[in-house]
Amino acid sequence: MEAKKKEFVELLKSLRDYYGPYHDHKETTAWVATVAFVSICSVMLLTPGILRGLYKNWYNLLSVSVAFTLLSGLFFCFVFNQFRRREFANNTVIASTNIISKILDNDRLKLDLKKGEFNGTLLPKALIDEYMLIEGRRCVIGSEIVSYCILFVFYLGVLVKIMFLFYG
Repeated sequence: MEAKKKEFVELLKSLRDYYGPYHDHKETTAWVATVAFVSICSVMLLTPGILRGLYKNWYNLLSVSVAFTLLSGLFFCFVFNQFRRREFANNTVIASTNIISKILDNDRLKLDLKKGEFNGTLLPKALIDEYMLIEGRRCVIGSEIVSYCILFVFYLGVLVKIMFLFYG
């Protein structure tokens, strides 16, 4: 194997070794944030009288509803961002592994090792092309959809409780 390809394989191995645990960390962080949000909402939903003192007028209703909506939006954005980073790490690991397998299968494989910009980083074009191929076949994973649904259901539950307390 020529020296340039050997360096490229070492780069791919280092990317794979770095983004493998990073992938797991990002998914775990997204689920921890989801559980934290569910816990906060559960306390608000199940503790009698926790919000009752806030509802004397429209100003209190609006301030609590808007503050809770903003907090929910922040949690949702954080979870969404963690899942996007997990997806990037996963695609990088898959692309690196695919190219290493292709090189090991065919030592004479022609690869474009010129540098190209990808997300603000200079990487070999062969890796960028493989990454784009992997990303093109992307499908939303079930755990991501489940997490978004859980966040939305608990958000609605607390919002409905806030409205019932005000009007009740």
